[in-house]
Amino acid sequence: MVVDLFRPEDEPLAESTASLVEPKVLKNIFKLSQSNGPENQFTSAWGYVLNRDLGLAQAVADILLKDRGLAARVIRVTDHPNCSSLKQPDFCIECEGLDILVEHKLDALLHERQLENYLDLDPTRYYVTLIAPGYQTVPEQVLGHARYLKPEGKDHFKWSDFHGAVKSRPGWLAQEFAEYMTSLGMAPFTLKGTEDIFDKGKKPVQFEEALKLAASQVFATGYAGCSLRGTSTGLGREVRTPFASLTLIYIWAEQRSTYVRDFDGPVLAVSVFERSPAEDTCLKDAHMPTGSGFVIRRHQLAKPLRLGEGDCRVTYVAPLARIIQETREATVQCMVEMLEVVRADYWSEAGGF
Repeated sequence: MVVDLFRPEDEPLAESTASLVEPKVLKNIFKLSQSNGPENQFTSAWGYVLNRDLGLAQAVADILLKDRGLAARVIRVTDHPNCSSLKQPDFCIECEGLDILVEHKLDALLHERQLENYLDLDPTRYYVTLIAPGYQTVPEQVLGHARYLKPEGKDHFKWSDFHGAVKSRPGWLAQEFAEYMTSLGMAPFTLKGTEDIFDKGKKPVQFEEALKLAASQVFATGYAGCSLRGTSTGLGREVRTPFASLTLIYIWAEQRSTYVRDFDGPVLAVSVFERSPAEDTCLKDAHMPTGSGFVIRRHQLAKPLRLGEGDCRVTYVAPLARIIQETREATVQCMVEMLEVVRADYWSEAGGF
């Protein structure tokens, strides 16, 4: 097992070489400081790009209107239109004959009656839609409303529905915005199996993103000393000092388990490094089913592995083919279930944080 795959940018520069480093150059204009908050920053940038490229704005409107059998020529887009003092959507796509009010979500959930309030506005003019990165619950009265726009068979649009339209446009502006969307997890989820994770010719960006989301969900809150880092390959994630009694939880994908030799095929593995472990508290071998229907195997190592101040005595493995699902959300959920099993084992041992 390789455990020193830290990202170069995660490590501080040595004092003797810091002054020799060239100034950083901004590689993507949309990745400027987000002092206005991620959602407002994205909405402003989205509006700017669509107003600069009305052909792209038209493509977006066509996607939103298609399953209602509607078509309308786009005139302009407006960031946070002043529909009323109390009802201000994130976005408006103004068209000939109709306007589309768009609620944008990145991390937040819908507020109470948020979409209903927009639908209460001028019924002769406004259609309403929701775009979010993952599934959100939409009230039944909204889903059945004649002026609510959604894809056939789904409750709302996802940002990945529009990534292809942006990516296909010529010019640096659209291309940088497509890259910006990708960095926010808005690209379509194309990870369908394990083979492209281990392709040495490309970095497994979507696997890395899913693992980052899962680790953040399970370990971002809790012990004050906890920090999360990626690896240079994109195949792993480090959770440093997740508990006072632990120095590291190392999560990584491998084509065959390093420690469980009778486990065939690629696995997601988790190794836990304890600080001064007591010999009589080591967890024993076990097979633990999850809610998603796959089994996590907990395995006690024949000989502890030393790294820094921690000893690894237990590793966890699960079949990677069962963890990678059709969607990013389902894949993240499977990863979360595995990490929660690990967390629960040491939460109970430590008596909490």
